[in-house]
Amino acid sequence: MKPSNIRLIAIDIDDTLLTSTGMLLPSVVSAVQRAQAAGIMVTLATGRTYPIAAPIAERLDLTTPLITNNGAVVRSRRSVHHHWPIARDMAVCVYSAAVAHGLTPLFFQGDGVYAEARDERTDYYVSLGGMPPGFVGDAPRWLDTLTAADEVSNILLIGEPGAASSLLPELQAQFAGRLQITLSKPGLIEVTAHGVSKWKALSALAGELAIAREHIMAIGDSLNDLEMLQRAGIGVAVANAPVRVRKAADFVVPSHDEGGVAVAVQMCLNGRLEP
Repeated sequence: MKPSNIRLIAIDIDDTLLTSTGMLLPSVVSAVQRAQAAGIMVTLATGRTYPIAAPIAERLDLTTPLITNNGAVVRSRRSVHHHWPIARDMAVCVYSAAVAHGLTPLFFQGDGVYAEARDERTDYYVSLGGMPPGFVGDAPRWLDTLTAADEVSNILLIGEPGAASSLLPELQAQFAGRLQITLSKPGLIEVTAHGVSKWKALSALAGELAIAREHIMAIGDSLNDLEMLQRAGIGVAVANAPVRVRKAADFVVPSHDEGGVAVAVQMCLNGRLEP
């Protein structure tokens, strides 16, 4: 595939775009800006909320709408382009399942993140770069107050890394055909409405921009990036990605700490992409 055929690049943020210390390397910034100067659109595809992702997009001079909330929202500064929320009754079911399995649920609604009470897991979420949650006390009662206009976009379940990984297949089976459930990082289970994923959002955004699947490059590191890497025209994994993700990618570039995103973008600009 020639570099001119890539018209849209989607990049995961955590452990892909940013280093393990949360830095945005100058080489990455430069490569992304050169891609845009060459006429290639660039977006971020992240589990973060828009207010947390937007400052990173600004540092990269991005103008394309962002994919946030693990694919549940496509949003620009002025408007929400797409939103696929979780139905209220399903959010309550997820809450009940989380409590039964000893997981801490965080609910993403509007620009905010909400939990029942502060604990070491909510603090851990903030330490990862997340927005400090609001605390609502009784979650089912709080969910019952939400109107159809402000439904929950996505839910994050936080647990011990080993326990969360072992629970994933059980939760996927329990909510099969009703919710999309995947793992973003050890101990972090991502829940969105059925069929909602980073790829669904990226596909919708590409449709708005009249860009075909084969003209998209996706770069990521986690299981919640897997579909995006498999279905984009070119899928790129950073070297710190799990084996399953690396095997699914068309290319593996250096790790996030070594500026892998810059390498992937420069490969595109140099015409070194071949299926």
